Amino acid sequence: MELPAYFHITIWTDVPRGPQELFSHPGEVIWEYDSYDFAGQFAGWDYDPRANSCETCFRFDVYLPDKNWFFQEISPAGDAGIYWLSIEAVYAYSDVQHPWGWKTVQRDPQSPAPDCAVRIFDPLYPQSGMTYQSGEPISWPDAANGWDLAFNLTSRTTLHGYKWQQPPVPGMMVDQYIGWDEPSVYRSEQIVADDWLCLGPDPVTDIHWWGSYYGYNGVMPPVDAPPVFHIGVWTNVPEDPSHPGQMIWQWWVPRNQLYEKRVGFDTYLGHPSDTCFRYDFEIPRREWFYQMPGPITTIYWLSISAVYSWLPPQHPWGWKTREHMAWDDAVKIFDPTAPAVGDTYKSGRPIVDGSGKSMDTSFELTTRHFSEAYLKWQQPPKPYHAPAFNGWDELSVYGRKQIVADDWTCVSVRPVTDIHWWGSFLGWSSGHLPPRMPDGFHFTMWTDVPPDGAGYSHPGEVIWHAYCDHFTSEFVGWDIDPQSDRVPEACFKFECKLPREDWFLQKAGSNIYWLSIAAVYLDDVLQEHLWGWKTRPRKHSLAPDDAVRIFDPTAPWEGMNYVDGEPIFWPDREHSWDMAFVLTTVAAWPGSLSFEHNHRIPDHFWYPHAPSDPHNEMASLWVSADPTEDVAWNTITLQAYGSGNDAADIASIDVWIDNNDDGKVDSGDTLIGSGAYPFDDGAVTINLGWLPPPVTPVIIPAGGRISVLVSYTMSGLAGVAPGLDYWFEITNATGTGTVSGLPVPVYGLPLYSAVKVAGPPCVTIGKAKQLPVDSQVCLCGKVLTADFWNTLGLFYIEEQDRSAGIGVYMMPTEGDRQPANIGDHVSVLGRTMLIYGMTPDRGTELVIMPERILYAPGSPVSPVGTSNRSSGGGRFGSQPGVVDFAWTITPKPAFGLSTVGMLLRAWGRVTCYNPEIETPWGRQPVFWIDDGSALMDGFLCATDPAIVPTRGVAVLVRPDLPGPVPGGYWGITGILKAIPNPMGEPVRLLVPRDARDMTPYPEPE
Repeated sequence: MELPAYFHITIWTDVPRGPQELFSHPGEVIWEYDSYDFAGQFAGWDYDPRANSCETCFRFDVYLPDKNWFFQEISPAGDAGIYWLSIEAVYAYSDVQHPWGWKTVQRDPQSPAPDCAVRIFDPLYPQSGMTYQSGEPISWPDAANGWDLAFNLTSRTTLHGYKWQQPPVPGMMVDQYIGWDEPSVYRSEQIVADDWLCLGPDPVTDIHWWGSYYGYNGVMPPVDAPPVFHIGVWTNVPEDPSHPGQMIWQWWVPRNQLYEKRVGFDTYLGHPSDTCFRYDFEIPRREWFYQMPGPITTIYWLSISAVYSWLPPQHPWGWKTREHMAWDDAVKIFDPTAPAVGDTYKSGRPIVDGSGKSMDTSFELTTRHFSEAYLKWQQPPKPYHAPAFNGWDELSVYGRKQIVADDWTCVSVRPVTDIHWWGSFLGWSSGHLPPRMPDGFHFTMWTDVPPDGAGYSHPGEVIWHAYCDHFTSEFVGWDIDPQSDRVPEACFKFECKLPREDWFLQKAGSNIYWLSIAAVYLDDVLQEHLWGWKTRPRKHSLAPDDAVRIFDPTAPWEGMNYVDGEPIFWPDREHSWDMAFVLTTVAAWPGSLSFEHNHRIPDHFWYPHAPSDPHNEMASLWVSADPTEDVAWNTITLQAYGSGNDAADIASIDVWIDNNDDGKVDSGDTLIGSGAYPFDDGAVTINLGWLPPPVTPVIIPAGGRISVLVSYTMSGLAGVAPGLDYWFEITNATGTGTVSGLPVPVYGLPLYSAVKVAGPPCVTIGKAKQLPVDSQVCLCGKVLTADFWNTLGLFYIEEQDRSAGIGVYMMPTEGDRQPANIGDHVSVLGRTMLIYGMTPDRGTELVIMPERILYAPGSPVSPVGTSNRSSGGGRFGSQPGVVDFAWTITPKPAFGLSTVGMLLRAWGRVTCYNPEIETPWGRQPVFWIDDGSALMDGFLCATDPAIVPTRGVAVLVRPDLPGPVPGGYWGITGILKAIPNPMGEPVRLLVPRDARDMTPYPEPE
């Protein structure tokens, strides 16, 4: 039978009958869909009154993917309106012997549709936006007798259920919620997570949460609301208290792809009242979260954090707290605060209010339920007298004297996911199962060998098999064997849901296969009631031939061929029999492409110079195809951003297969596409294929993935100003299923590249210090050693080989600072300057005034151990040397290597504690340690001038710690600063980062 390649379905507006229209007809095409995935089954015979003849009638079913559903408009009066439906068969070739036609039905005078069907002569290939040009009503035997067409339109309801319900706690007032917004900002000082109990296998399909913007009371979200939210699912660590374990799932959710709605305001003692917003995220189907295999009841953790650009917001986002509901408290996570899948929790603490009361956060997790599996092939047993079936059980046991197979016609590319079949046990008439059941069933798919004229069709080669030992069975009645008058045998229905890896995937088009089902008994013990497959009379089947007994082979495996067998018939060859079975599938799509980040490409600086600068890696990706089919990846679309001129400064954009998956373009990688931006801030779509020509498609195997790099080749123009930046957004990609031939959906986009910033050549910290003050420098890939941004307006960076360090100056009020972690790699474009002096050229410490800062993850470095005297050092370029002895007529300067700005470790006995000395940032408590070097920095041990001068290296006392008692012996880790003493001379000040940097020791013997 010649089936259409697909059906083209369109919906039109209505043009009613009127003065200018003799009959109502379609207007404009407003919706269309091509269905390659239709199901057809025999429905009976139709009688044509025009020719007094009969034809076979088939019913066709198309299940629309939810993204292609048609939503009609409702008028102000509540009417849905009148539409027209057209359905056309599309064939792969024009010479069709039996073309498809739509079944007519005599028009019902009571039909709410106002007019009869029409033939459309123009357009014959309708597409969205086209309009009806010519046609005529369908009528017979005269114009007064109109005819309609046979079709049903159905609707599906999506049911939502709760996976976890933990909404905010309402207050006494309308729209009031009891709680505060706990800060949760990606790559900041903290993010927030809360635990939940998974009570069933249904997936998480929607996430709903509540939050606020600190200090904000507007009706709409603030202008600096986060562009993206990061949501993660973590395992549970059942300690006391419990906390997240490892992140196993994540979503990057652009704010414009979720529903954000103002729902009221929050209130809690000790916290400001802010506008409260609710967020609803409908997860794309391919990204639903299914719990890990194991117990049905499992505890997970959910983290939600706002993702901002490198400019911090005026009103940072926070997750809404609520009184404790279940399991353990919600937690603040201090490390990691920029988690990705595979990262593990390192530090944090439970969330409590000011009185120590446990708190949770406000969120709900929901799931969606859909309809049952769709019929792929339907051939149930033929009822004889319910509940009896006409047929017998044909012996089919794996490895015994025979097995049985039957043919079926595949008319779509959807996989076989479930098998349902009927059978009995020889001589067994009880409605209960026999004591010895098969250990499992062996399924085999064979190719088809058509009849050779005198013979019969039969299986060919085994191309697939599966073993099912998790089948279900139920009693459904008795079978009546027409071959004899023996006692009816009990008939059972068996069902098996195949694991995804065992799904049978067939080729596109109409194909004939054979299915054999054989019971498997794992022992050689003679069974009294062997299993047999139920036969059914052959009638009105799309499959071309009757079932067969296979005598050789009876233990088939891939690659084996049919050797011997015979067709099943009774009472003579004119009366064929089939087997009773149904094959079903899921609501299928074509394959899909998924994108995610692979290796982290950090934001980085670029030095504009000639000649062109190739292979600047900008993004590292995993591109994956789902298990449905191989996918040809056709194009990728990039949208350029940044202050630089993308068309002039970027010579080409190149896409590579990263064959060794190292995140770098090298000689072993394969170029698959190149392009250039047509204009500044423009978009480019790059066609992909194996280069050079002839271009062949980039095929991603079903269930596989490839590592991909996107790189820039910079033009090398010397006139590019420092500070100009370049980056892109991957907005779209296209691919085609190699089996279905259909465009595939794409998931995981948009994704963003690294940021490239123009700057001078990168130099070392030592080189920067040797340049004159106010020199523009670019420091790349330095290690962040300390963060005093909130107290001193500085953070410190150091060479990875610990040869030099320097501070980066930024006042806390400037709001130009992205939170970072100790050990991060930091790149800075800025100018050198001296601070703590009466004039810019009289300062005591050389720092960087930044123009641009870039961050990337890294690892901390250890401090450099030093004696008191070896710390500080002499003058080094523009960094002044410190003073060893300030109480002499001519202060004695220090000599040796300069360590100002470095992370050091020093030891000594506490010689003095002064609760207040004058520092450049105010009066501060300080103590001094001395290891015998007897340094004297010019400060006094107390406010009384008669007290002797201090001795040793000054150590800044942290505000959260008391000063140590003089006489004790301590080891101190901290940043060595150079500050002015009362005489204005540069002297040492060691600044610890936290309490862990201060270690007391027993007195030396």
